[in-house]
Amino acid sequence: MPLTNEQARQLIDIGHVHAAQRTAQHEFIRNYRYSARWRQIAGREYFYIGEQSRGPRGPESEAACTAYIEAREGLQSRLEKLQTRLEDMAPVNRALRLGRVPKLPARILRALDAEGLLGRQLRVIGTHALFAYEIAAGEFFQADLLATTDLDLCWDAKERLTILAEDGSARTVLSILKRVDRSFDTGKLYGMSAANDENFIVDVISPRQEDCSPATGIAGDIASAPIPEVEALTGEAFSAMAIGEDGLPVQIVCPLPDAFVDHKRTIAVASGRPAIQRQRDAAQAVAVAAVARVLNATGNLYREASTATVPKL
Repeated sequence: MPLTNEQARQLIDIGHVHAAQRTAQHEFIRNYRYSARWRQIAGREYFYIGEQSRGPRGPESEAACTAYIEAREGLQSRLEKLQTRLEDMAPVNRALRLGRVPKLPARILRALDAEGLLGRQLRVIGTHALFAYEIAAGEFFQADLLATTDLDLCWDAKERLTILAEDGSARTVLSILKRVDRSFDTGKLYGMSAANDENFIVDVISPRQEDCSPATGIAGDIASAPIPEVEALTGEAFSAMAIGEDGLPVQIVCPLPDAFVDHKRTIAVASGRPAIQRQRDAAQAVAVAAVARVLNATGNLYREASTATVPKL
């Protein structure tokens, strides 16, 4: 079903605000995540950002501290204003029936994106990728193609995920999920996935058979499930803004549509896979292939640049 002119106009308007918020959010993660403070060591004060010393107290370090604090507070204020603007636009998005991504996966993807993890380190490879393709193509898919109770994320295992708290300590993917829903746990599924009390499952999948350890390397985090077939989905990334059922935008970073189609066609004929899943895979391949020409024509607009990563201070 094609988007109406009113829906398209609203998506353009909210897209501008969302892009500004996402840029500011990633700048905060890269450059201003950690608070500044003075720390006394052996009777002398030192300027610290996070856990890294920037030198003893003096005119230069005092000026640097003031500049850092002002820039950080200014960026936080900008983020708050942009978030307020998005929340003001949410009721219109819901009224126009633009909210497509279910609330829980939308909140999870926002949390991962806020950490700068979507794109170079994690991407959506399952059914939720269709929300990006349909918005980018300007045509909604049928609802039966979109229903799912899990979120599949791919990690290419080339390097560990680094998620740092404000104090510089390492955090897990599971800790991010728990911020969204405290009932998420890895114990129910032997550590290979995380599930909440309603059995919504988050999988972290790697194409490398030799690696089934947590993507962060931290014990107790979600372990990656090795599935070599997803190697084809780890190339160039496709990125588009969709709208959650709550009316707020959510960025979805996923494989290029042609790669998604090829993967779905491959697993649709894989032996040992349940017939009902193979039928659904085939249907999704047909649906995405039908809009791929539109997506490829404007594909340069939706290719994901390298996303923010958290520096080790």
